[in-house]
Amino acid sequence: MIESSGNRHFIACPMVMDHARQLSEKAATVLQGDSACFDLSRVEMADSSAIAVMLGVVREAQAKGVAVSFANVPQGVLTLARLYKLDDQLAVV
Repeated sequence: MIESSGNRHFIACPMVMDHARQLSEKAATVLQGDSACFDLSRVEMADSSAIAVMLGVVREAQAKGVAVSFANVPQGVLTLARLYKLDDQLAVV
C-alpha cells in the first residue's frame, strides 16, 4: 500500500474510496522526521477520494510538525484539486 525509502513514500495502490481509510491510517504512521514526500507515480487509478486522503495527510503532518509534499500526482487528481481550489494546500512538487 505504501512503500517507504527514507522520507519518500510511494503509494502503491489505487487511490479510490475502497482504500481511502487504510491509506490515511498508513500515511499517518509513516509521517516522521522533518519532512515527507508522498510519491504517487505508482498509482494506477484515482478518484476524488484521493483528494480527501491527501488533505488528511496534510492535516496529520501539520499536527506532527512535518513538512509534507506530493510528487507525480495523477493529472485527474490535479485537475480536481485546482477545481476545488486546494492545489496550494496540497504542496504538489
